[in-house]
Amino acid sequence: MKQIIFIFFYLYSNSYAHELWFTDKDNVQILNYGHFTNAHQGAQSIDYPATYLKQIICLDQNNQFLSSILSQQTPLQIKAECALTYVLLSSGFWTKTLEGSMNLPKNQINHPLKSWQSFESIKRIKIWNEAFLKPITQTLELLPLQNPLLLILNDKVSLKLVNNGLPVKNAIVLYAGHPRGQTDDNGEINIRLKEKGLQLIQATYRQPSDGIQADEIVHTTYFLFDILGEKS
Repeated sequence: MKQIIFIFFYLYSNSYAHELWFTDKDNVQILNYGHFTNAHQGAQSIDYPATYLKQIICLDQNNQFLSSILSQQTPLQIKAECALTYVLLSSGFWTKTLEGSMNLPKNQINHPLKSWQSFESIKRIKIWNEAFLKPITQTLELLPLQNPLLLILNDKVSLKLVNNGLPVKNAIVLYAGHPRGQTDDNGEINIRLKEKGLQLIQATYRQPSDGIQADEIVHTTYFLFDILGEKS
């Protein structure tokens, strides 16, 4: 039964969702929006408007805020020296119809089938500070319970999913694009790291909306960090 739930969640969420990840180029972090876990064609980034960007946080290795944006255009470019980078995006309201999904609220669509307001966020840690064990926002966030940068291949990373600082239980967590388990009553989960290099972990939280513009609010968050490799 649990496997069936995982498969349903994976197909349902990926029917309209895209992924977020950072790439590094010329001392700059570039925020990509698209399909990082495309098994056949590799990562595929698509264009996104600057209006999607709602909040950007850059913290240095001393947990101090830095001015981070290098370009007002997209793809977003952020200083490489950010020890922790956080970006919140929203593509607005979406409504599913018999003709497909439309980027409009429910009350502007004839015969809507399902509607949601979409929020997506990504947090990347490049340099560790113990302060990064705590939430930095009031939105959905995956918290490491230890320094993930010390982990290597086949280690387990321990995470806690919180929303407004409170644990989120029974949330499906994806790793490398595939469901790996559910958060427990404390919002915690352990994920074994099976990929070298960049680690992308994803969780989604749904809550009811007003029923007028949308049936629910869907917030998907990504946690990104690198590991060095295997034990010598």
